[in-house]
Amino acid sequence: MITPTIINTEDQIYLVGSPVNIRFRNYNADNTIKSVSVELYIWNGNLNEPSVSPRHILKAEKASFENDYVSFQIAELLAAEINNTRFSWIAGDQTPTAVGEGVFWQTKHTVTNNDGEVETEYESLTNFATRGYRYDFEQVGTVFDTQPYNGLIPINYDRNYTDKIKYYRRSFDFTKSLEECTSENIILSNVYTPTDIKCQLGDSFLVVYINRLGLFDYFTPYGKVTKTTKVESNTNPRLYRNSNSINNNVNHSAVKSIAQTKQTIEINSGSLKEDMTEQIEEIIYSPLVYLVEFTGETFVITNVGLTVDNTVVTVDSTIYTADNQTITTEDLGFFSSFKQIPVTCSTETFIKKTRRNDKQKINYDLSFEVTTDRINNLR
Repeated sequence: MITPTIINTEDQIYLVGSPVNIRFRNYNADNTIKSVSVELYIWNGNLNEPSVSPRHILKAEKASFENDYVSFQIAELLAAEINNTRFSWIAGDQTPTAVGEGVFWQTKHTVTNNDGEVETEYESLTNFATRGYRYDFEQVGTVFDTQPYNGLIPINYDRNYTDKIKYYRRSFDFTKSLEECTSENIILSNVYTPTDIKCQLGDSFLVVYINRLGLFDYFTPYGKVTKTTKVESNTNPRLYRNSNSINNNVNHSAVKSIAQTKQTIEINSGSLKEDMTEQIEEIIYSPLVYLVEFTGETFVITNVGLTVDNTVVTVDSTIYTADNQTITTEDLGFFSSFKQIPVTCSTETFIKKTRRNDKQKINYDLSFEVTTDRINNLR
């Protein structure tokens, strides 16, 4: 059994798409360390309710007499416990939610010396593991981060925004107590209001993707959109007991069986500034991408309040109901209807465009393949 601790620093956040090594070193000059036994506890849900028994017990001896440490690589063990990271967009005044993004983990280890005696017994702090993905430029952070995580430095490059989409900021919450913190609320989704609207009308798509830190990020394209569906099918004749009695004018004598449908959505990014090309590169590298397609409908109401017998009644000064959708005054003008589409980015080549080489023509065509099928065969 272990005693969990609060998570209040970025050093307790681990991105398990990158290697996670725990190393036990002997600081004595005689290299007396011989072996280490590690109990690895992994759990989700409430921080203050860890698992009673360890999920894994790891044992290892130092590789040679000259070595003064024993190390374990636990990234895969942690990643296997993380649910499939998924994104869920919610319209209105609520924030989007991401479920199963990470797990808590903690170690309890015993160090044995060359004489077979226990030299050290230690219990680590509680940590949080989430899916990060390692690229050559992982040393920089995201535009919405206000502080670095594990030494990652945040940057602020330009973005495209539209005034009809409500954006959200993703960050870690280091303020929750043992009783309050859960694996679901340690990563926050807060409304983010852009101060500089780059795209007044924009298109009705929002690209949601896992960024270089393993957290969800956004990109608003506003160029041309083309949807293409490729159908693979087979047409087979129908066999009847007595073909002479069949009226072929009203009955099908052949049926089309759809084997596969593949829908591709081509989206042009629109004109970009040179710094924004890094975000395109992130999308192409991202292992998990969604498209949020908005229908163009926005929250619109003339009277702020609840109408009862032709009388406007204000409830809490802000809350009111329109078309059975509870919204607030802050929702007016934003898209109200949407469709979330799981996709993969099939663009395989990224060419770094610069103002010097491409002048004003810095834009990209991104190709996305829808992962859900549209088959509707007769049974």
